[in-house]
Amino acid sequence: LAVCDGRAADALQAQPEFESMISTEIEQIISQNIHWASKAVGTDLLQVKQGLIIPGREVVVPYMKLFCPPEQGSPIRQGTTQETTSENSQEPSLPNQKTFCIAGAGVFLGDRLIDWINEEETQGYVLIKNKARGGVIPVAYNDTRKNVSFVFRTAKARIKPILDGDKLVFDVRLKGHGEMLEQDHGVIHDFSTELPNLEKLVNQEIERRCLNTVRKSQELKSDIFGFGDLLHRLQPDIWREIADRWNEIYPTVTVNVTADFVVEHIGLTSLPLEVK
Repeated sequence: LAVCDGRAADALQAQPEFESMISTEIEQIISQNIHWASKAVGTDLLQVKQGLIIPGREVVVPYMKLFCPPEQGSPIRQGTTQETTSENSQEPSLPNQKTFCIAGAGVFLGDRLIDWINEEETQGYVLIKNKARGGVIPVAYNDTRKNVSFVFRTAKARIKPILDGDKLVFDVRLKGHGEMLEQDHGVIHDFSTELPNLEKLVNQEIERRCLNTVRKSQELKSDIFGFGDLLHRLQPDIWREIADRWNEIYPTVTVNVTADFVVEHIGLTSLPLEVK
């Protein structure tokens, strides 16, 4: 199941770029982004049904966009209808057709689609939901722009609800490992000494992405993480007292995210070749 922005007629006229059927192409796009980037969610009808009927949990579905491939060699791009026969005679170009790309996830409140989260926020959502399978985290190392890429191979999340007086806190702990995938212009010269600082930057970036998603969901008053459902299962007495007001309480709860990802080795990174 997926949602697409825009007119239904435009979506129905979309063309597959690599597969024989558009439905197969959509399935492959979502699947690849789930497995290799953790920037998409896989939602079937059963999960939508559960999100609609289970208290303290909202529905999240893949969000697709229509776009025209920029590559001139794309099979769905249109050229002129025929070669020009003279300098002054030229057939008009046909309009370019469009296909789908993943653009994040659609957020529901009850049975209504209310907003979107982008791919980076979707990755934060997937990490907290313990559904991440792998992905790339770019960080800025001694620079204002992101110049080093960390690829995580495993990621595990543990969520614990804590009642501190009248304050409800959800403590999210993330753990995982991976390696450095790429660096720009050889910014890291001595991995043995700079690795601790690099791990710190990676964990800060992961925490930032997760917290941005939490803040967005709280602004929307949509508990896409199922924190309420978790509280219902682990501390039912507390849940019974606040269940009717959860949509108003959720934006006020505190969510702490702590990431502990380990850079196991430097992967394929190396110092750039120098021309002498």
